[in-house]
Amino acid sequence: MEKISGFIDKPVFGEKERKQIGVVSDILFDEKTLIPSAYVVSCGSVLRTSHILDIKDIRKSAPEGLWTAAKSALKPIRSAGFAAGSKSFRKDAKGAKIVSGGKTLGRVSDMLFNTETGEIMQIEVSSGFAEDILHGRKSILTHNTLVFGNNNLEIKGKGESQ
Repeated sequence: MEKISGFIDKPVFGEKERKQIGVVSDILFDEKTLIPSAYVVSCGSVLRTSHILDIKDIRKSAPEGLWTAAKSALKPIRSAGFAAGSKSFRKDAKGAKIVSGGKTLGRVSDMLFNTETGEIMQIEVSSGFAEDILHGRKSILTHNTLVFGNNNLEIKGKGESQ
């Protein structure tokens, strides 16, 4: 399993161009299935513009970066059609309060996904710097029902943690 945050700031290369075409700035995932659907890629050196790179267009994922066929695989955000039902890791999930049974468990620190299936399997929860140092972060399994609200994530289920 890999952390979603490990993909943020990862270079994106175009095979046709044989060079870096952008940098991953966010990851979009389906809020119901928790399966990542696309990367938000920032392009340009001075004036950065954001584009969408569909997960299906990734040819290779390696420690040095992600590879796609060509820069033409990047689509403008407005025309990509990912807005409905998609959530952003950086805008919607990271830092959101996690609530279960009316009790705040902490904040989303990261999400771990299975690289073979692409499904988000665990949510890493931070209870604050001191608690993280003393007791470590908790992991909540995603087989529970998760409901995204305004800056919070509600767990409807057992709320099992590791």
